[in-house]
Amino acid sequence: MRTLFSIAVIVAVLATALLTVDGWYPLVAGAPSRPVPTATARALLDRAATHALAGRIDELCAMGDSPRSCQQSVADLGARRGIPRQPPRVLATEIILPNTDNGGGTVLVVGGRRRDGTRYRTDFFVHDAGVYGFKPADPVWWSGERVPSPAGSRAIPKGAVPVPRPSPSAPAPRRSERQG
Repeated sequence: MRTLFSIAVIVAVLATALLTVDGWYPLVAGAPSRPVPTATARALLDRAATHALAGRIDELCAMGDSPRSCQQSVADLGARRGIPRQPPRVLATEIILPNTDNGGGTVLVVGGRRRDGTRYRTDFFVHDAGVYGFKPADPVWWSGERVPSPAGSRAIPKGAVPVPRPSPSAPAPRRSERQG
């Protein structure tokens, strides 16, 4: 009986140790995530654009948090407006610092024209997904979805967590970069 108890304690200690390893802990306990380098966010945007422009929607949607939701977004947007013919242009980059509500991430504000000629402006939000690495919350870069942020976002893409807006009297965030 004592041996069985000892084995159970050892298993519990090992399981706890495994769950607190950097790759697992963020998934199970909401630990702070790693900052997303801007270059990594841009590389993911480039990959998403390559998949979409080549018609590889399964690969595009596999990049995000919810492939099924992504597939539905592409179907809805494709039926109405079509996938753009050109890759998106990065208009601004914003770093959302981790806080009590979320683990933060990098937002690339992108814009362009859809196939039907309508303009889009979308927040391509990339975050640390633990063992899954850095991922876009929603890889559909022409959707027009926005994330609340000092860069002027208004809506929340699927899988993103709202970020409190700063007060109007607060100084402008220093981690934002505007690009022309």
